[in-house]
Amino acid sequence: MLFNEEEAADDAANTILQTIEENDLSILAPMLAPCATEAADLQEGLSYAHSLLDGPIVSIERRGTSYGSATRGLLRSKSILGGYDIATENQEYRLCFEYYPYNTIDDSKEGICCVYFETQETYQGSSKAPDGLWHYGAPYERPGIYYPRWQVPQDKFASEAAS
Repeated sequence: MLFNEEEAADDAANTILQTIEENDLSILAPMLAPCATEAADLQEGLSYAHSLLDGPIVSIERRGTSYGSATRGLLRSKSILGGYDIATENQEYRLCFEYYPYNTIDDSKEGICCVYFETQETYQGSSKAPDGLWHYGAPYERPGIYYPRWQVPQDKFASEAAS
């Protein structure tokens, strides 16, 4: 059976969006990578994404999704960097995610590792900023669901959480 990358990306996007709409991590939990489930701020990220939604989602358009694969001997991984434009009647959004449908190279990253959901206005503004608000490989990128506190350096964030 062939693996359909576009279908896998769309399924992941739809599951992420349902999770955000319903503010219910249990919907996404079966698809989350171990590294994401271990994120201490996972619920905060979901709550932030849910707070942005202004009404029911009326359109989802795949835009800027890329696919990759890697092999190391007998070990294999498939990666999807998802990019989607989302709209409600009143607002436009950007959904980005890092998803490994299978990954025997790094088991901790098998599943959805990282999710970013933001208004299109904020996303567009961030792409023009020299340091950027969010992008793949950003110095504050980490497993889980993005929320603005991620911009605090991770070592400072960890020490604040411990106190």
